[in-house]
Amino acid sequence: SGVQLRWRFQGDYANEWSVDNVLVEDGSGGGGGGGGDYSIAGLVAGGMASLVVEGAGAGNQVIVAYSVTGPGPTSTPFGSVDMSPPINQLPGVTAGSDGNANIFAFVPPGITGLTVYTQAGVVTGSGVTLTNSLVEVVQ
Repeated sequence: SGVQLRWRFQGDYANEWSVDNVLVEDGSGGGGGGGGDYSIAGLVAGGMASLVVEGAGAGNQVIVAYSVTGPGPTSTPFGSVDMSPPINQLPGVTAGSDGNANIFAFVPPGITGLTVYTQAGVVTGSGVTLTNSLVEVVQ
């Protein structure tokens, strides 16, 4: 309630435009949410990307999954995820004493422009809590 969104178009050619793939969240995270704040930096073909989950909780296991086929939703044993099959999983890591988990992943060369759908999960004694999902384009 009380949220307003505005898009402004400026130009002198054509009279059609659109806005696509807009997500407005309440701050609890997407796809179930509440499992920490997931972000990616350095998603560049031929380089190393940094995948970070902040607020995962010290000592908790963090898993990251990704798809290049679509945004889902897909029902999984962990809940409904914002990825379409096939869904690939990176090796899990343990969040540090600060509650944050850092994963470094090699981005293959030659995939510039590829759209990646990704989401993380925080594994605790009571199950898996999903983070916000991300849609990123490889640079």
